[in-house]
Amino acid sequence: MFKRYGPRVLIGLLLFSLIALGLRIYTMQIAKDLLGILAYTEPVAEGGMGSRTPPDGQNDRGQLSGDGLGEGGSTEGLGLSGTGMGDGGSGEGTIGIGSIGTLGRGSGSGYGSGGGGGGGVVTPPEPVPERVEIGEGKIWAKAGKTLGVSYNLTMIEDEPLLKEGKQGVILPLGGEEEEPSTQAIPLVLVHGINGRPQDMQALVQRFRTDKRYQLYIFAYDDMGRRTSENGLDLSRELEQIASHTTGELVIIAHSMGGLVTRVALNQLGPALERLPPAQRPHLRVLTVDSPWHGFSGPPDRGLSRLMMAMVRPMLPDGLEDMRAESDMFQTLYDNDLPADTELRLAFAAEGDGILYWGEGKLLELVEGLTSVGPSYKAKDPQVENYWKALQSSRDYPAFAGALRSSHSRAEVEAALSAHFPVYPGDHTGVLAEQNAGLPEAARRWILRGDWGK
Repeated sequence: MFKRYGPRVLIGLLLFSLIALGLRIYTMQIAKDLLGILAYTEPVAEGGMGSRTPPDGQNDRGQLSGDGLGEGGSTEGLGLSGTGMGDGGSGEGTIGIGSIGTLGRGSGSGYGSGGGGGGGVVTPPEPVPERVEIGEGKIWAKAGKTLGVSYNLTMIEDEPLLKEGKQGVILPLGGEEEEPSTQAIPLVLVHGINGRPQDMQALVQRFRTDKRYQLYIFAYDDMGRRTSENGLDLSRELEQIASHTTGELVIIAHSMGGLVTRVALNQLGPALERLPPAQRPHLRVLTVDSPWHGFSGPPDRGLSRLMMAMVRPMLPDGLEDMRAESDMFQTLYDNDLPADTELRLAFAAEGDGILYWGEGKLLELVEGLTSVGPSYKAKDPQVENYWKALQSSRDYPAFAGALRSSHSRAEVEAALSAHFPVYPGDHTGVLAEQNAGLPEAARRWILRGDWGK
């Protein structure tokens, strides 16, 4: 029996082992490629600030999980879902916040100064104070509920602000005694993946003194929840603001925040239609260097869905929907934007991975438009996603009109540059104050309705 069937069984087991090993290597490569997205979005350290995953475990802002150390290992620090440490003292809690040994808050023990020793446990005061300081940033709270944050977003992290179940929340910016204006135009800022509220600080500086606008931030779990889930959270929050707004509602979103916003707009349309026409706000949305193309990875259909099931345990949930052929991207443009919505797209000139129309794989779009004009049909999923994003924008009709009679390559590139502008800086630097191009252009558009280029 063995002589007859044994060799076949051994060969079968060998082939099965090789296939399993190949699948393992393939899935690990897929995970590596998707995790590479984070390299494109990693903020550049400024002024001695630590990165989100710093060397030797040190980070003056803390980490998403695990240990967070205070600035220079001295005054205050923030540890989320892990351990936070201050000057000479430590403690553990689901969320621990300390300010020079004065306050601990969370489901576990807080922390503070141990007077040079190793203990110094501080129990949370009752009730939660109305002002919580985190470094130079401040969170306004009353009766345990977060009401808003200060204009200085330098040390503010999303995690302590989230609703139950880590749901995203829109919070107003302002001073300690400053009530959010219900008469001003709401301006909501949405950061991207692997980002934080402080990424939008230059835009805050541009608008904070203009009393025609009430600034808000959308705090959300960009790594721990899927883009589509965060989009649903943003939609619910925007619906609350829209129900009290009869004029404009402005959103500026960076990076993946643009995709989160697009998901939210898809959901928001039916809710706005239920409002009387006179109460529906005019939505003005600007997205900055958003990855409208998506990234490589198995599609959410057929046998590839099983492949993603093998890859999923290796990935943060925040990367799940970023694949060009994910369910989210496949349905992202199925719904029209809410009535009376302006969506504009701007991009950064530098950086890898997150592309604008004049680089990498997206050069196929320029070539296709040069060949056949606006009737171009993309074949590559990433190029198709990007082309659909341009087509859904406020500027597409004028762009298509410019190419209707003639579309040489020079004319195509000039039209793309005029209607989908590219600004100095890399993916995160494009928002910085020293690169006044984008922040100032955003202010001009919101105030005057043009790019001002």
